[in-house]
Amino acid sequence: MLEKKYPVTMAGIEQAATDLDVTLADVPAPVKAAVMVAADEIFANIVRHSNASFWSLRVDRMHAPESVRLVFEDDGAEFDPLKMDDPDISLSVDQRPVGGLGIFIVKKTMCPVVYERKDGKNVFSMTKSFERT
Repeated sequence: MLEKKYPVTMAGIEQAATDLDVTLADVPAPVKAAVMVAADEIFANIVRHSNASFWSLRVDRMHAPESVRLVFEDDGAEFDPLKMDDPDISLSVDQRPVGGLGIFIVKKTMCPVVYERKDGKNVFSMTKSFERT
């Protein structure tokens, strides 16, 4: 459905978001909204923290069960976001350390979420079933 490389810039994030929005045009609205929020978190983390020279996004549509899978790849520093501790959401915003909430949201709204380091690249995938809105 979509497979494209993007610059490691804010313009790259904007273009990826536009491309993803178009690609998901026929996806149910609640699923699309959850995917867009999760994808934006991953886009931002790659651009802000990876020191990559490139990043790419691939979107696959699966039909049994009906779902959409996003695969992000970058050549930046090795980082497995799934190893991060979940933030303590029982704390107030003022008490909670900065960081980690976005990945926590990704882990709670997408399933499965998978990270691997392959051929010197970070490969992060996340799937959203149309049944899990």
